[in-house]
Amino acid sequence: MLKIKEKFPDVIRVILGGKEEESVIFNAVQKNIAKTCILKPWDQNIIVLANKIFETEERLKKSNLFSYIVNLNELPTIRASYQK
Repeated sequence: MLKIKEKFPDVIRVILGGKEEESVIFNAVQKNIAKTCILKPWDQNIIVLANKIFETEERLKKSNLFSYIVNLNELPTIRASYQK
């Protein structure tokens, strides 16, 4: 997975694994080698949901909205917006 990250840094990497690999999985996610993990046995709905989350993240990155969200120090409130 590390080689994949180095060769294709923009590819979202997800580990599909089991309890016996828990420490390896945690290490990979912590070091940003993998974006997340889905443990066995997984539900198909989880795979579909993860795919939708990653698609949404990609759309946000392409629209520059993602960088705006990431750089927010705090969420603006409606009241604060009206005061401006």
